[in-house]
Amino acid sequence: MNIFDIIIALLALFVVYKGFKRGLVLELTGLLALFLALFLAYNFYDLVSDDYLSTYVDWSSELLDLSSFILVFVVVAIIINLIGRLVTKLLDIAALSLFNRLLGGLFGLLKLGLFLLFLNVVIDYGMRLLDRKDLPEFLETSIVYLVSRDIYKSIMPQIFQLLA
Repeated sequence: MNIFDIIIALLALFVVYKGFKRGLVLELTGLLALFLALFLAYNFYDLVSDDYLSTYVDWSSELLDLSSFILVFVVVAIIINLIGRLVTKLLDIAALSLFNRLLGGLFGLLKLGLFLLFLNVVIDYGMRLLDRKDLPEFLETSIVYLVSRDIYKSIMPQIFQLLA
């Protein structure tokens, strides 16, 4: 076990603890809030800018668009997170809090796994970009990296096939 493995192990403890503390509902609504807020902000910032914000302030179109994007993003993220908190409170009342928290911890591990797969994509791309064949020693001796690389190499062809 090298320093990379220790860092990933500490990160795993952190994400499991955070997921357990927040619970599955808040973990999922946080992720949903990010993606939905980005999607809605991207698709509706111009509508908010043209139909609402421009009637109240006299700013340049670039500043109006940026402000509208941020406004839509923040409002959507807040609303979705409030819904998540409400559902979590309802689960607490229904005595499902422990189940929610255990699943939140598992979801935290899943997010770490996705992070490791993304890290493999970045390392693989970087190695090709730098035209290097050999991994740095700290990765070559890392148990976590070698296992995640094997998983990455076994599932990426299926993912690319699905996307094609």
